[in-house]
Amino acid sequence: MFNALKKTSTEKWNIRDNGNYVIPYTITGHYDRRELANIRKAMSRIEANTCIRFRERTRERDYIEIQNQAGQGCYTNVGRIGGRGIVMLESNYRETCTEPETVIHELLHVTGLWHEHMRYDRDQYIKVHYENIDRGYWSQFEKVKPWEATTYNIPYDYKSIMHYEKSAFAYEGKISMETLDPRYQNVIGRQKDASPSDYRKVCEIYQCSQCMNGNTDIDVQKPDPVTVKPFPSTKRG
Repeated sequence: MFNALKKTSTEKWNIRDNGNYVIPYTITGHYDRRELANIRKAMSRIEANTCIRFRERTRERDYIEIQNQAGQGCYTNVGRIGGRGIVMLESNYRETCTEPETVIHELLHVTGLWHEHMRYDRDQYIKVHYENIDRGYWSQFEKVKPWEATTYNIPYDYKSIMHYEKSAFAYEGKISMETLDPRYQNVIGRQKDASPSDYRKVCEIYQCSQCMNGNTDIDVQKPDPVTVKPFPSTKRG
């Protein structure tokens, strides 16, 4: 049941500033004004609900570089890899990886989250149809090893923004994942924002003193009173 870095992981971001953890970044890819606004909006969402702060890089050794390269799609590493970490957000006239939910997904990888459907306990919640997936993509559905990560006892979340949708990497007309609770079959992979459990995991990794509206109770058995902060009304500079 593992898909988040442990508190003791050396892959956590380690620059601290007034109780927050700083992720230095630089944007070298070409994006239009709307796309840049979406990237910064995604950063603001994570900042509003955790103690992560994204700050433009000056001379920091460890940082992320946001790139836009043709044919590369959307990808990044989990956590701090040492030196430059690439966040690929391809955008062109046909398709884009710069919608806020996609950027949030990739940036949550950067903070230390793997995919929800890669949890070690996922077989209790979904069935992966490997027969519908080209073997070259099976790695997208590998379970995260116990020694790599944990879940902080946070239950499996069909509404996690880190969950793929039902036909991800499947042959045309097929599904790659089937939810064992059929009510969520058309829910997975369609979220527009991170769920409370996504933010809770980040708060646990970095032991944030405040998490989502100042709520530090991360017992997801009682999630109803906890609300995620809304999108900020002002743009970042």
